[in-house]
Amino acid sequence: MRPTLASASLGGTDLRRDIPVPESHRPEGYAAAFDATTLWYDAIAGTDRTWLVCPKLLNFEDLLRGVMMRIDGAPAPILRIRGYRRHDIVELGGTGAELALEAGAHGFTCPISPPQTDRFAGLNTHVAISKDNDPIWLTDFARFHIQHHGLEAMLLFDNGSTTTSLEEIEAALRATGLREVAVVPAPFPYGPRGKPPYARRTKFLQTALLNIARLRFLGCARAVLQCDIDELVWSEGASIFDRAAKSRLGLVRFAGLWHSPPEGSAAPFRHRDHICERAKNPASPTKYAIRPDSLLGRQSWDVHDIEGLPTPLSITRHAGYLHCRGISTDWKGNNRARPSPSVPSPRAERLLEATEWDRA
Repeated sequence: MRPTLASASLGGTDLRRDIPVPESHRPEGYAAAFDATTLWYDAIAGTDRTWLVCPKLLNFEDLLRGVMMRIDGAPAPILRIRGYRRHDIVELGGTGAELALEAGAHGFTCPISPPQTDRFAGLNTHVAISKDNDPIWLTDFARFHIQHHGLEAMLLFDNGSTTTSLEEIEAALRATGLREVAVVPAPFPYGPRGKPPYARRTKFLQTALLNIARLRFLGCARAVLQCDIDELVWSEGASIFDRAAKSRLGLVRFAGLWHSPPEGSAAPFRHRDHICERAKNPASPTKYAIRPDSLLGRQSWDVHDIEGLPTPLSITRHAGYLHCRGISTDWKGNNRARPSPSVPSPRAERLLEATEWDRA
């Protein structure tokens, strides 16, 4: 059975989350793309408590602190609210099957998601969010990391795809030989991009989903790779999963470089076409592989790092990723499919030529 998220929304009420960005820094369409109504994305059962993984609560925090919540009929007090940069986690005392929120006209009930760590126990696992990615991109990504890193499982949060069904996505990924695949629907607003310095202030969803993965699904995985579908990871001498599993800190951070098909190439592109580096190529932000049972693995997972590290940890020079410019639905509107000035990349050529792609 496909996992679903036990979410709660105030969309049927007159309550709205305040936008924490000045109007002067909101581009056109910002308010429409902002998640004003989701109270939490998932309610997850722990051993002695329940976690509510939320967008930034902002003014909704006072609402939660002022209502009565019950789990299977018993009072469920708020033990603490952990605040992070772009999401919050509410810890409730007690656990069970159903959560009820009693707030007069705004009362409702929702199920509590059971933990599913057994599905990924001991497996080298990749986690990502995806929307409308071509299934061949997903399977190319999987085949590359199966061959070069021993990838065994994928946890994919689908952000409302309309071009391919979840069943088709799951079937395509299973056909690659992965031992475990879970495609979880997550049809929430992704969040708008503001003008600097508020560019990512209200992009709540992706970070929250990574921590749903951490708390509900991946706590017993051998190691977890966190990167996007357009990013192919390389590692010298050992797989990226082995590096994370054997790391003293349980974490490996690595940077990427933009790669393109040769100039003059025509879309549509696949990963295997990205044999050139951009001529002017600043590093892409870090991604990471992590051992969930490590000290750092139990901290908040963010898109490019582990949140709240006391000091930035070094980036390894022995691993990185090819950031494939042509693997994009162009949802950001920056015309990534157009090849950019580039030079041959010997590493990319070797890696991509050595990969056993689906030749469809």
